[in-house]
Formats: sequence, structure tokens, C-alpha cells
Amino acid sequence: MPITVFLLSREYYTIDRALLVEKEHPNAVIGLAYSNISGLKNALVAKNNPTVFALGTSRTGQFRKEFFTASSTFVTASNSVVSIDGMKKFIEELPDDNKTEIVILGLDPNMFLPSYLHEYPSETDYERLKDLFLGRWRNFYIAYFSGRFSIKELWIRSGQTESIGLTGIMREEGFRPDGSYQYRKKLSEPNREELLKSDMDTSISLLRANRSNPYYNQYSDPFSKDVILSLDELLTLCQKKHLYVVAYIPPFPPLVYQELIRLPDGQKENVLQLPAALRETLSRHDFDFYDFSDSTILGKHDNEFIDPSHGTDKYYLRMILYMAERNKRLSEYVDIPKDNKLLQNANKDYLDDVLK
Repeated sequence: MPITVFLLSREYYTIDRALLVEKEHPNAVIGLAYSNISGLKNALVAKNNPTVFALGTSRTGQFRKEFFTASSTFVTASNSVVSIDGMKKFIEELPDDNKTEIVILGLDPNMFLPSYLHEYPSETDYERLKDLFLGRWRNFYIAYFSGRFSIKELWIRSGQTESIGLTGIMREEGFRPDGSYQYRKKLSEPNREELLKSDMDTSISLLRANRSNPYYNQYSDPFSKDVILSLDELLTLCQKKHLYVVAYIPPFPPLVYQELIRLPDGQKENVLQLPAALRETLSRHDFDFYDFSDSTILGKHDNEFIDPSHGTDKYYLRMILYMAERNKRLSEYVDIPKDNKLLQNANKDYLDDVLK
């Protein structure tokens, strides 16, 4: 059974093959369930040689190519790094002939905790597939016997789509050709707002119960001066490579942010002091910085979130407009009139009704 699932789900595809499929079938997504294509975004940037790309965790995954001008090329290297150290490595490995002019950096607060200085090693295609065959194949059984999919349904859906991976085929969720992440099933739930509120309540309860745990509280400890120095080195590297940087702290839903600023005094100071330190570091290099941690800076859009950590693409459209309207360099690559029209025409909390 695992071999049947493995083949039908296309979890065995290499990075090059997966990217080729997406090039030929723009509606396909890469949504692997049991392995991590850690080099996918490096290859995506190398193959597209974009004029603009975003770099960061999953919290950079809702920037989309449609936000930018027709003459610009854009991809997001979301889910590719978890630390400033990883960002430096990513920039160092850019091809010598790269045409990138602007990099949008997503600076998650927990990146500046002492424990987040170093990056996890990436896997090659060979290592990923070996690990899948030697250990992770058991997860196919777990998912199958827990009723997450049936062989018949997988067989049918696999023949109806070119998407790659069990998640991509069964849930229509995964990375689009521009690197952005498609949350199709979660956003299409009929009671989505109730589920989101429940997620918020759970997140806040866990935050209250685990204030000293960085897994639940991204401001559990003072930010590390060593990581700030590492950020300074990253920005110097970007200057050497003639890359202009626009950086931001990703948004938290209003209810979550309100809880963060109610943290005990020391941790509340971390919430307020980190943006100031980042702004000062970016400005020293003549780069730009925006703090979206309090998402109400763009108005009250409580439901423009996928979960307590991720805004929808509609909220990220508001973010790119906010930054482009205040930054002349970025505005040259962002189609502000088109984006404003997209925003006006979007009737949902996400952009599926105006972007296909």
C-alpha cells in the first residue's frame, strides 16, 4: 500500500521535475505530506531569476506574483529559512548572474531569540527520498487508517490533477508556481470564521499557560544581540550583492497581539523594543522596515487570517500596498492601481474570487 500511495501521490518527484510540472501546468501545486523539499525555493529563485523575491518562513507565503507589475518577475522563497543565519546562507548561494534588485525579508520575532541563531541543515533529493523510504513511509499507514484518504479517492483525484504530493492532490493545498502557498481547504470551510475564532482562543490559552516557552511565545526572552549582529552581516551582504532590502515583522491577529502586550513587564518590553532595534539596524544600511505585528495598523480586518500566525493573501495585499505607497524603490515594482482595484473587488477575506 505505501508504494501505491507513494506513486499515485507523486511524493517521489525531484525538485527539478516538480518545478517543470508547475511550469507546464500553472494550476498545479506542490504539497508534499511526508517529506520536506528544503531546496525547493533555492531552485525556484535560481530558475526564475526574479527581479523581486520574498524570503522567510511560512509567514512570507502569501505574497503573490499578481501584486507586482507585468514587467517585474516575482517569487516568494517562503518556508525556506527559519533564522537570520539561514537567510545569509540563502543570499550567499544566489547565482552570480542573478537579476534580483529587491528582497523582501520576513523577520519573525522568534528569529531573534538566542536559540534561533543557527539554521537546520537542508536535505538533498536523495536524502529526502531515502528518509521517506526508510522511516516516514509509516505515516502513509497512519493517515490511511485514520481515514484521511482512501486509495480509491486518491486514484481518482490523482488522475484529475497534475498537483504533486498527497496534500496537493487531496486538499488542493501547496506551493503555487510563484512559491506562494495555497490554503484551499482551510479557507473554503463553511464555518471558517468559527474555526478561526476557536484557533485564536486556543492560541491565547496556550500563550497564557506557556509564557516562558518560545514555542508558544515568540517574545519569551529578550532579543539576542548576537542575532542582531547576524542581521547586520546579512544586510551588509545584501549591499555587496546590490540588493535593496525591505523588511517587516509579520502580522498577528488583533486578539493575539492584544494578549502579547498584556505579557509581564519584561516580555512586554520585548514586544515593543524589537521593532525599534530592527528599524535602527535596517536604517543604518539605508534599507526600509515595517512593523505589522499589530495588524490594526492597516485597519480592523480580524478575519483576514488563516490561523493565529498567518494572514491571508488579501491581508498581504494590504501590506504590499502600504509598503509600496511609502517606499519609492518598491513602488517601481508594485502595480499600485491594479492592486487597489484587486482589493476593492475582493468580496471574501482572501483573493480566490479575484485571482484564480
